[in-house]
Amino acid sequence: MAKSNLEKLKEEIAESAALLAQAEIGENGGQYPQQSADAFKEAVTAVDSRPRPKC
Repeated sequence: MAKSNLEKLKEEIAESAALLAQAEIGENGGQYPQQSADAFKEAVTAVDSRPRPKC
């Protein structure tokens, strides 16, 4: 059975959270600035907290 859009969204949110958890935060090469990590987390949280239609 094909996945619903809601299931796909939930998977993407989980993958985004995992990506953020693995990101190395800092100011050196290969690291992500704290400001960028905070903005990414804010965006993921905003999507995750949006009301979803009842099926």
